[in-house]
Amino acid sequence: MGILQKILLTTLPLVFSLTALAQQTNQGFELGMASYHRSDWDGAITNFTKAIESSYKPYESYGNRAYAKAMKGNSDGAMSDCNQQIMLAPKFSGAYFWRSRVELELTNVDTALHDFEIGIKIDPKARPADLAGKLSSRCQNRAFKKYRSGDLDGAITNLNEAIYITPTNSNPYAFRGWLKLMQNHVDGAISDAFFAIKYNPKNLFAYDVQAWARYEREDVSGAVEDCMKVTEIWVQFRAQNPNLPLESEDYTTSGLLCFINGDFGKAIENWNRFQNSNTNLPPSMRQFLQTWIEKAQAKLLEKKL
Repeated sequence: MGILQKILLTTLPLVFSLTALAQQTNQGFELGMASYHRSDWDGAITNFTKAIESSYKPYESYGNRAYAKAMKGNSDGAMSDCNQQIMLAPKFSGAYFWRSRVELELTNVDTALHDFEIGIKIDPKARPADLAGKLSSRCQNRAFKKYRSGDLDGAITNLNEAIYITPTNSNPYAFRGWLKLMQNHVDGAISDAFFAIKYNPKNLFAYDVQAWARYEREDVSGAVEDCMKVTEIWVQFRAQNPNLPLESEDYTTSGLLCFINGDFGKAIENWNRFQNSNTNLPPSMRQFLQTWIEKAQAKLLEKKL
């Protein structure tokens, strides 16, 4: 037997064995992905484990298995897989985004934010839209809870985080502008309203904020323009949602428009109507409206004198 024949006889079984193993592990990974996409977390865990054991795409397999474990409530296992993934690719932004995604599912919002920021620092252009949207929403929810409890500074901090995560999202700018307005930071409110409108020209809340802020800056014509824009957007919105309850109307801005036009009694009526229709208003919001109601009452008194 020649040397070449001996080499072939020796190596071919190994080649066939490795080929079969590769096919098997590839099948395991593909089955894991199929399970993952149909939210079969048990199947995903089982098949990604096979892929990991055979060293097939370990980086991706660890990340996917981590998410599946998180969805099953196995927080320790999920974090262990995330950490293993980062060990395999410590300079890859995606590894930190994966851990952020898993931490968010485990409601660890602060650590999820931290890992998201690390991912951005590694690669500023890498900003997964799905993860960013969820994180931004969580930050805005936290801000709203703090707003309701009267912690305006804490709410603004959370909105700063939301804006950092999704810098072209109109809503956190408008919300932050409103909080600044209630803190008498009028210039900051105007700036935030500007960006909110820039990123969404139909953001009713942003025009609302801008109207009050402009009036505070004695830009009466600008305030009127914004009040009219709010009314225009409401008309369009109501046409698209005819069953919307009347209590949802923005009586705050319509009250401001009445105030500007000298109809102080109607302004008070609108602001009281808004408060009566929204019994769970945060104290800071009630205080804000009460200040303006008192201004309108003073104007009425001046008229009588």
